[in-house]
Amino acid sequence: MKRVILLLWVLMVHICVARQVSVSSYPEIRDACQNALPGDTIIIAKGIYTIDGNNRIMVTNRPGPVLVIGESGDPRDVTIKGLGMDTDAVEMIFNLDNSPRWKFEAITARDAYYHAFKFDDSSTDCVLHNVIMLDNGESGVKGTSNNITHLFPDRLLVEHCVIGYSKQIGSLHPEVEGIDGVGVNDWIIRNNLFRNIQKGAFDHAAYAVFTKGNSDRTIIDRNRFEDCFIGASFGGGGTDPQFFRGGDQTYEHRNGIIKNNVIIRCSDAGIYINKGSNCKIFNNTLIQCELTIQLRYPESTGEVKNNLVLLAADNPNEPIIRLRDGAGLLADLANRQAGAQEFVDIIGSSDMVDADLRELSPSIDAGVTVPEVPDDFKGTLRPQGNGYDIGAYEYASTGVAANKISNAALSVAYENNLVDPYLVVGSSSHITITLFDMLGREKGTLANGIFEEGRYRLELPSWISPGAYFAILDSDGRRSLSKIAFTGR
Repeated sequence: MKRVILLLWVLMVHICVARQVSVSSYPEIRDACQNALPGDTIIIAKGIYTIDGNNRIMVTNRPGPVLVIGESGDPRDVTIKGLGMDTDAVEMIFNLDNSPRWKFEAITARDAYYHAFKFDDSSTDCVLHNVIMLDNGESGVKGTSNNITHLFPDRLLVEHCVIGYSKQIGSLHPEVEGIDGVGVNDWIIRNNLFRNIQKGAFDHAAYAVFTKGNSDRTIIDRNRFEDCFIGASFGGGGTDPQFFRGGDQTYEHRNGIIKNNVIIRCSDAGIYINKGSNCKIFNNTLIQCELTIQLRYPESTGEVKNNLVLLAADNPNEPIIRLRDGAGLLADLANRQAGAQEFVDIIGSSDMVDADLRELSPSIDAGVTVPEVPDDFKGTLRPQGNGYDIGAYEYASTGVAANKISNAALSVAYENNLVDPYLVVGSSSHITITLFDMLGREKGTLANGIFEEGRYRLELPSWISPGAYFAILDSDGRRSLSKIAFTGR
């Protein structure tokens, strides 16, 4: 009875605190963010809002959950802007300091001198979803760790966003990136579009995505890169000694994965590893990048599998993988140079390129099995044929469903932070359910055997720890994908 009363009290407190705050002017946006309470939803009316009288919207010591969202759901309808990337009066749009669990959705943040979003100290577990970040002088997203206080903006999720510059020249600033995380762990960057991440002056080295400074476990998955300098990178241009997380300068990055990305016409490397340990580079498609996949320095080690490369016409002798300055490979499997005829359409501007495979491509069924990549750029389950396809796309023949419908389904019930997975079976089948972590590493099985028609409660394995997982259910060769978020026992 005491437990029920406590739960009701927690629910009543949550209901009292949660607010919907509608705003329709820049001062209202600023004030709502700076005074936000856990549970707030800040709804921004359609319009263009210019930051005035401040150099950023500063949010300090405001823990969430807080949602900032454009009212229409279309990020083009709500624009919050500075005075231009060459004018330093507005340095960034949003700066979160010690403010975890904020989510920004369906807005545009543009024309700041430095960054659209900056996450400092313990601004952990934040989300950028369906956000446009355009023409910000140095980056769309910047994450900065604090080695003095040992606070780090970990577990950022950036998904379904557009990040870049409206002109191919990019930015004239001395540092230019799309996403830049220093000393951060467990960032997930997926399903985004990066365009024109270029440095129009200085040494020209610009990075669409990189994490560095002893970062760990970054996932770069299912993104599209168009006309950038360097596409996806671990390590980037290196880190000054004082910014390495925990003071450990051994590696720029550890244990990251770059998978299922489509990288088009980079003017330097499509994928670049700089002092990145145990990196996984799987099932990417690189189209006419000047350089391809590069690993540099003895600290860099990686597995490179199932990558498909169409070489640039003016650099036809570039290898698929180039090892520089003592870098090493842990695996080099099923990486392949493609011909132009294998793709649906690579003629015209980069935004028009369709790098999906044609029916007779030799890359179909030619890859090795990679459990860390259970699906493709579009979410199609792998494999569709007799084996994994090479590259970011898994070919599905006309008239065949991309995800074969299974005779069974995995459902998950959540109650009081407990997870109860159930298997529902339509008719007698041999079923396996395999669990993977968010890096795609196989962790164990939930089920393996013959199941008759019915509903079965599945026991969670004793080793499972709080976190997000996905499960692949195989029912007589038909596969489906489910996600499980386990928060505790």
